[in-house]
Amino acid sequence: MNNPVHPHIIIIILSTGQVGGGHYAHTGTSVNYVCLPNDPNIAQPLKPHCDYDLIYGAEYQIGAYNQPQGMRSGIENRDAACAACLAKGKTASIIIPARDTCYKGWTKEYSGILMAGKYDHSASLEYACVDNDAEAISDDSKDENGILFYPVKQSAGH
Repeated sequence: MNNPVHPHIIIIILSTGQVGGGHYAHTGTSVNYVCLPNDPNIAQPLKPHCDYDLIYGAEYQIGAYNQPQGMRSGIENRDAACAACLAKGKTASIIIPARDTCYKGWTKEYSGILMAGKYDHSASLEYACVDNDAEAISDDSKDENGILFYPVKQSAGH
């Protein structure tokens, strides 16, 4: 793909998908968004109870009343697409939720569980990939309820 800003830099599209993140009205929702792949390959491994964060698809809230000049029209309430890109010859690491295998030509460096704060808590956290074999500092840890990590599950219907 040609880069319109820097034509001499070749851009490689790594994956495409839909923007996902927390619900705008949930107080404890995640503060960052992720690019959910179009081709997830893992099922929801979570048990059915309420101690999770929820991830929703993102949609555009851009109508005729607030449309920036030069931006495409007709996208209000439509799902937001995303892509993970890389400039040729550069390196980076990214989290791709809902996949446990790499795309062709990629190297898996790490795998884990997508976690964040609970959607109805007051504090908001970023999404984090936590190792499947997560370790605790000590057995005598106090339950002080500082930052709390919960596994993330897809919101029903999204």
